[in-house]
Amino acid sequence: MKRQTLTELGDPKLIARGYNLGLKIASNVTSSFTREMLEYFEKNPHMIKSALEKGFVFENIITFDSALFNPAKEKFLGKGWRIDEPEDSNYLALTGFNPSEIVLDHAIKDGENCINGEERLTRLKAKTDFIRLGAKAFFAFKRNPHLLPEDWKKRNGNGNIRFIHFDGTILRYPYGDRLSLYLFWNDGEWIWNTDWLDDVWNRDSLSALVPASSSVRA
Repeated sequence: MKRQTLTELGDPKLIARGYNLGLKIASNVTSSFTREMLEYFEKNPHMIKSALEKGFVFENIITFDSALFNPAKEKFLGKGWRIDEPEDSNYLALTGFNPSEIVLDHAIKDGENCINGEERLTRLKAKTDFIRLGAKAFFAFKRNPHLLPEDWKKRNGNGNIRFIHFDGTILRYPYGDRLSLYLFWNDGEWIWNTDWLDDVWNRDSLSALVPASSSVRA
């Protein structure tokens, strides 16, 4: 039997406690937390920061803290990696997102077969109604791969693998290249990697975007 959330329980005292905890985590605590979850984090407040850094999951919402991402501290990347350009303020304002709301966009115009990665990034930045997901979203999925949309496993109409990029964070490789993080499904598993921007990108390379109007904000 599914346990009720604080909102569903309707106990004013529990809801008040949830709002108090929500100041430290995210605004949707009362509609996502059960009594047991509330009590756990009240008793273990030191676990809140760790949970957020790892990409904490509120049922269908993935949340993370507002601290700037540091690629040098991430084992997947490591020493010498850095963020190459300031992350978009709208992305930095995110405290979470709903995976079901992600839109995939290749930014290629009609009549084009492919474009340079830097031109693609410029076009994506011009889509002000959407926010490009970046490194923190990428690593939240890496730590919670069961939350990746099943649809992303499908190949395109030509039978090619689809590569899902997280261009909200542009990284600089220790040897000088600009790259973005991406993932794809192949041979029954998710593959996690980085891709050069100074390369030719086609319609198989898609950027993960969320609507600016429906994202979880601090």
